[in-house]
Amino acid sequence: MRSDVSVSTLRKATGAYIHSRSYQIAVARRDSHRHDINGVPIDFVPDADRLDAQQASGCATGSASQTHASLLLPLRRLQRRK
Repeated sequence: MRSDVSVSTLRKATGAYIHSRSYQIAVARRDSHRHDINGVPIDFVPDADRLDAQQASGCATGSASQTHASLLLPLRRLQRRK
């Protein structure tokens, strides 16, 4: 972690990201995956988490047609700043 970024700031940014509609929609998709810090898929999102995300985002069903690449962009920006 960068020394000029406080834990509080990181916590707020992470919270804003994971509660965003775009993230919730991505998690709600059928066959969505959890990714590691490098963006590599490591596991499927559990059905319970997927259904919670569907409710939070207002999605009726998940779509596997889109990728999670756009959701990794903020993470990559943070990594470049290090």
